[in-house]
Amino acid sequence: MYATPEDAPAIDPERWSSCEPYLHAIDLFNHGYFWEAHEALEGLWRRAGRASAMGIFLQALILVSAALLKHSMGEISGARRLASRGCATLRATPGVRLGIEVSRLAEQVAATIDGRTPCAPAIELVGVELRQT
Repeated sequence: MYATPEDAPAIDPERWSSCEPYLHAIDLFNHGYFWEAHEALEGLWRRAGRASAMGIFLQALILVSAALLKHSMGEISGARRLASRGCATLRATPGVRLGIEVSRLAEQVAATIDGRTPCAPAIELVGVELRQT
């Protein structure tokens, strides 16, 4: 079901809004399917190259997905550790990346993990209109 690194497309930073696997991963995240979002992002991460700027950003999204999964399972220590790593990378990324206001997402994830907000964050993509079905 999940794309292998060979099957995953490379995300063009200028055309991210037309990358269906990326949008699907964000949709999974927004619906609380953190494990599935993690898996969907992993193929994109490997294809991007783990040490590339895109790869490092995708890894941060993977880490915060895993943190929110651990949090939902009551594994707070693991959630804090993963969130710390993921949020640090997000905070080091300025502005908007792949449609995500990264500092806002980092704050929302931290607030969830720290118990300052009762629900997990949703990623609102800048520049994408929601399709009505």
